Amino acid sequence: MLKSILFLLVLISFITTPTRAYEAYSISSLNLTEEQEAAEAAAAEPEVYELCEIAADKAEKEYNIKPNLLQTIASVESGRWNAKAGRRVAWPWTVHANGKGRYYKTKAEAVAAVQALQDRGIRNIDVGCMQVNLKYHGKAFSSLDEAFEPEKNAAYSAQFLRQLYKRNKQDWTKTAMHYHSRNLRQGTNYKNRLEKHYAEYVREDGEGAKLF
Repeated sequence: MLKSILFLLVLISFITTPTRAYEAYSISSLNLTEEQEAAEAAAAEPEVYELCEIAADKAEKEYNIKPNLLQTIASVESGRWNAKAGRRVAWPWTVHANGKGRYYKTKAEAVAAVQALQDRGIRNIDVGCMQVNLKYHGKAFSSLDEAFEPEKNAAYSAQFLRQLYKRNKQDWTKTAMHYHSRNLRQGTNYKNRLEKHYAEYVREDGEGAKLF
């Protein structure tokens, strides 16, 4: 009788142990999968220095802007050298006021900087990828946070370019000049800067040698 009981206990142990092992394996596999998914999601998240280019490219297509124009304007307006990219790229958390441009590490820091400027009574402030002027275009955004959002910033600039394009009888060169200034000399200098930045930082293999 005792031998029979011992045999049954051994048999039960043999049956249940693999099941528990399988359950443990399944749980560990699930955890590994979740970790992998999190890692893949983090890897898919664009770098900060890529945000302006992505937003500008999207806005160009959505609003039928001359290819590379918005991206080149962003490079001129908020660009700076980025070691990771290995070239000059537009930076979304850029603020320009009182003749000085500043590049902040985070959006929160950039928003706080603008709020501090406004508290001092300063209104002529350019923000974001496209350096939209808050004094003249601030009402286009529901908040400072939105004004710095790359897609919102680029989309508004694209809409503004479409308005200028219509006023300038569908001439992209004049449109680009007037994005900066209606003054002929200043506009011409700006156009030349755009051409230079396009050739050096924006143009890719197979694309036209000149922007205009």
